[in-house]
Amino acid sequence: MGLKGKELTDAAEKGKNLEKLQQKLSDFKKLFAVSEIINSTLDIDELLDRSMKVAGKIMEVEASALMLIDKSTKELVFKIAHGKSGDKVKEIRLEPGQGIAGRVAREEKPLLINNVENDPRHFRRADEYSGFKTRAVLCVPLKVKDTTIGVLQVLNPKHKKGFDSEDQELLGNFSSMAAIAIENARMHTSLLEKQRVEDELKIGHQIQQNFLSSKFPEYDGLLLDAKNIPALELGGDFYDFLDFGAGRVGIVVGDVSGKGVPAALFMVKAMSEIRFHASLFAKPGKLMEKINNILVEKSILGMFVTLLIGIVDSRKKTLISVNAGHYPFLICDGRGSISEAVCEPGLPVGVVPDVKFGETVLELRGGETIIGYTDGIIEARNISREEFGKKRFFDIIKDGNINPEKTIECILDKVVGFSKGAPQHDDLTLVAATLKNN
Repeated sequence: MGLKGKELTDAAEKGKNLEKLQQKLSDFKKLFAVSEIINSTLDIDELLDRSMKVAGKIMEVEASALMLIDKSTKELVFKIAHGKSGDKVKEIRLEPGQGIAGRVAREEKPLLINNVENDPRHFRRADEYSGFKTRAVLCVPLKVKDTTIGVLQVLNPKHKKGFDSEDQELLGNFSSMAAIAIENARMHTSLLEKQRVEDELKIGHQIQQNFLSSKFPEYDGLLLDAKNIPALELGGDFYDFLDFGAGRVGIVVGDVSGKGVPAALFMVKAMSEIRFHASLFAKPGKLMEKINNILVEKSILGMFVTLLIGIVDSRKKTLISVNAGHYPFLICDGRGSISEAVCEPGLPVGVVPDVKFGETVLELRGGETIIGYTDGIIEARNISREEFGKKRFFDIIKDGNINPEKTIECILDKVVGFSKGAPQHDDLTLVAATLKNN
């Protein structure tokens, strides 16, 4: 080859290189524009739609589709499909490895096929279903941190017979940006949903706390106080005080099986029924039987309530109590003695209908403090998973205190201090009623 021929060859080579550089620059400009578009929204549906519209334009193709992997079934699900009959193919789901897209998702490698007519990997039912005629396919995985979340697929280039390696590189770069944008949008949606749930739980917590008595007036020589600390935003423990008149005050302590929203809803139902029917039944045993039958009818998912109801008569100085599977009232005489107002522990309410509940009558002298509690108090655990236990509980209250508020405050301080550093195992609920000496 002469000098002139070599110069012509070098010039041609430089021309090709310049053309490639110009193409690279053009692709870079396209990707830069794409980046601005797909990162301009965090709405996942809008993002997917924008992504595929842009993909169709920059790749200059007749159709495009974006499929995401359903984590539960591992199937590929069409999320967006642009082109002829795109809405029809969105109804199709591909099993792992099915079709070209399924193969790309499973093997996590791109596929470029310029003649799919005789290719066994081609999923022909999509064409038959949509009426679209696929000639060439370029499909690349959507990957986030080495995890494939779906695939991008473009079909039939408009201005040439088939796709080439440069098209594959361009779509691959586009898919990398799209995958990150999709993951960011998913995380944003998840955070918004989490915040929404947290906000609703906070509102639910406030409603539930407002449902529990928060003001404790003195009833004819009877001092009252109570405190509830749920383990979650919403709990299943509850308490109440009921004014029966003539110096008679009802004390209610309950614990719904389970935690969270179901327990909170069942707790509100139980409290509402107790408040409504308390005025109709003077005897706590009959009231308990009525509540049991109502909750048996309304119980779902096998939920039940351990329930303790007592009526303190400050004039006659008596405590009548009835127990449905709960811890009995504790009686502290203020002189270092503690006793349990033991009564026949019936079944929890909401389990079996038509259960009879026996009543226990205890004579009081005045000066005693009556304490009701739920199992979260004695079952509270420390970081060594040791339980607080009855002994520690009894040791705190055996000296008694004529101020029920201070009694409850002292108990909870000890329980919370014991459990410091460990997650709260269960709801903590205490009620205290001190019968003043006359």
